[in-house]
Amino acid sequence: MSPDYKGDASVQLAKASFNAPSKSSSRDQSKAVSTSPAMSRFGEELDPLPDCKAKIRRHLHDAIPEYTELKVLRHHIGKSIDVMAVALMTPADPERARKGPREYTMAFTVTDHSVGPSAVNEVLFYRPHKDSLPKVKSGDIVLFRNFTVLAIKDKGYGLRTNDSSSWAIFDTEDEPAQIRGPPVEYGEGETTQVAYLREWYGLLDASSHKKLKRATEKIKNAGKLSK
Repeated sequence: MSPDYKGDASVQLAKASFNAPSKSSSRDQSKAVSTSPAMSRFGEELDPLPDCKAKIRRHLHDAIPEYTELKVLRHHIGKSIDVMAVALMTPADPERARKGPREYTMAFTVTDHSVGPSAVNEVLFYRPHKDSLPKVKSGDIVLFRNFTVLAIKDKGYGLRTNDSSSWAIFDTEDEPAQIRGPPVEYGEGETTQVAYLREWYGLLDASSHKKLKRATEKIKNAGKLSK
């Protein structure tokens, strides 16, 4: 083998060594890929909302099948059901009902993964004692136990208290529910659903929140509380 050939081989080997990525560089690149947001095969960031909604539906079906999604309220008119949903407003101060028993009344709108962000539903409370009514604000997760489904004029389908109704307000993350009025039992299935609904609501963009606000205003402007 000639000296010139050896020289050429050495030069080529040196160039290959210089151009090859180091092990540490490869590890860094791999780590960067693994910690980046979910990406499609075209390099576009994936929308996490569909997966979040699917997770909520699976949990409802597998862990707490006794709870009903808002989108199917129309199939349960007159029945008492359990629902978990996101509150969308701070209600006005309770007032005495103008008709029937002189109970205190209040109302607020809610939504969930099955109807939001395009639609909301109204929940009506009637109670003889003002202090038993819930304190709720936008973004709180609410558990409604044994609420009656009804059709409300100009407002679609909603929920209303009956003599056996109870409720719990999950207003602070990782804290027990606020319970005013009748006691409410809940477990891991409900607390997991609270976390999932809170995640879903947090993923909504500004446009979605505007839709929810418009839907709430429509309900509020549609008329006074129905008895």
